[in-house]
Amino acid sequence: MFQGKKELISPPTLCPDCRYRQRLMWRNERHLYHRKCSATGKQIISIFSPDKTWPPVFEQSYWWSDAWDARTYGRDMDFSRPFFEQWAELFRATPQIAMNNQMSENCEYTNQSQQNKDCYLVFCSNDSRECYHGMWNQFVTSCVDCVYIERSELCYEMLNAKNCYGCTYSQNLENCSDVSFSRNCIGCKNCIGCVNLRNKEYFIENKEYSKEAYEQKLQELQLWTHTGVTSMRERSWTFFRDFPRKFYLGAHCEDFSGDYLMNVRDTHDCYNCRNAEHLKHCQDAWRENNCQDLTETVENDFSYSIEGSAVSTNTSFSKKFYNLQNSLYCSHCNSSKNLFGCVSLNNGEYCVLNKQYTKEEYEELVPKIIDHMQKNGEWGEHFPSVFTPYGYNETVAQEYFPLTREQALSAGILWHDEEEAQKQYLGPLIEIPDSIDDVTDEITRQILVCEASSKPYKLIPQELALYRKMRVPVPRRTPDQRYFERMALRNPRKLWDGQCKNCGKAFVTTFSPDRPEIVSCEECYLQAVS
Repeated sequence: MFQGKKELISPPTLCPDCRYRQRLMWRNERHLYHRKCSATGKQIISIFSPDKTWPPVFEQSYWWSDAWDARTYGRDMDFSRPFFEQWAELFRATPQIAMNNQMSENCEYTNQSQQNKDCYLVFCSNDSRECYHGMWNQFVTSCVDCVYIERSELCYEMLNAKNCYGCTYSQNLENCSDVSFSRNCIGCKNCIGCVNLRNKEYFIENKEYSKEAYEQKLQELQLWTHTGVTSMRERSWTFFRDFPRKFYLGAHCEDFSGDYLMNVRDTHDCYNCRNAEHLKHCQDAWRENNCQDLTETVENDFSYSIEGSAVSTNTSFSKKFYNLQNSLYCSHCNSSKNLFGCVSLNNGEYCVLNKQYTKEEYEELVPKIIDHMQKNGEWGEHFPSVFTPYGYNETVAQEYFPLTREQALSAGILWHDEEEAQKQYLGPLIEIPDSIDDVTDEITRQILVCEASSKPYKLIPQELALYRKMRVPVPRRTPDQRYFERMALRNPRKLWDGQCKNCGKAFVTTFSPDRPEIVSCEECYLQAVS
């Protein structure tokens, strides 16, 4: 896989889960800090904490400008030393971009996002407006606390939703409006506590009501209060237990295994992937072909072991790039081709460790480096996690493969200790009104305390305005706590052999055998929905 030649990639030495974890240890999505730009001295927001002495961190506009050239950090390959050791020295010396929220307006506290406006603490999201505390919001307007939601408006506490309006506290909805506390519904409106319904209106717990009776029941539930929401949440989860769940979430899939899949073929051990074929061990990968070990990627062909990247061909063991061709072991390189071991290089070609070569010199040098790496056992491995600048608890690895501080440090993994003020708030407790109708603007000037972690958090005025508009009570937990609790509702990215509880058909599923749910094959599930 190099320059059109058949340079063979060595078989991986780690299992798929460990390789996935290794890629995630280079990915900080949600942890933002105030620090100074290493070039201008300007106070900026960054995914690199201010205590980190390396790498240099540039504000976005400066990093993308012509004021500096990553080639000035170039160096010769030393064949007496391991390649990864030299790459790590280059990475530590070469400026990194503070964060990624390009082409956005009033979105200083967003990351891994673009083309958003007036968003706050939204991550991995694009083309959205007035959204707060979200992750993976795509073409979304005026939504709060939503994860994996697209083309929706005025939604709150949603997990996996598409084309929805005015929906709250629900999971796996499509083409729904004014639906609350429901799961796996399509084309429904004015429904509460429902499951597996199609094209229904005025239903509560799968029972049909007249419009007048429904509205009376809605008033009785008092869902504008914290008490009413807590009661209905517990009631709905109890009600869901007796209904079947399909062995995976998705549609239009052929020869596959995984979950949250759409329009895929020959795709195995993959999660949240769409419009792809010939994939293996991939996560959050869209429009991919003939690839393996991709994480958070879009439009890649014949690529292997890449993370946080878009648009590549024949590129492997790389991360955080856009439009990179025929390249290996690169980080934060864009609109380039024929690179090896480069960092923060844009519009480049025929460079090794950021040093410029001619085409002939490059094609002579790179095979020698590959041979050197093969002898050292480096070839075919991703960037070693020992070189990541992030603490383990700052990265997405902590979400999918959690460790305690002691476990991380004993394994030689970095850990970022939070500031003492963020661990626990010892000031006066603010009593949050039960009803959103009783909440005043004063609450946006107060410090609230999470009922689960005792950590402090605040509401911003725009957020409160949406709670009032949607008539939902003020949250009593930190945004991070709410995010982790929502993500815990998704099945793990792990596979087990299972069989349909109805017909006995075998399948591979993300439901473990010891779970109590009624898990069905697709045919039996479709017969059960109404």
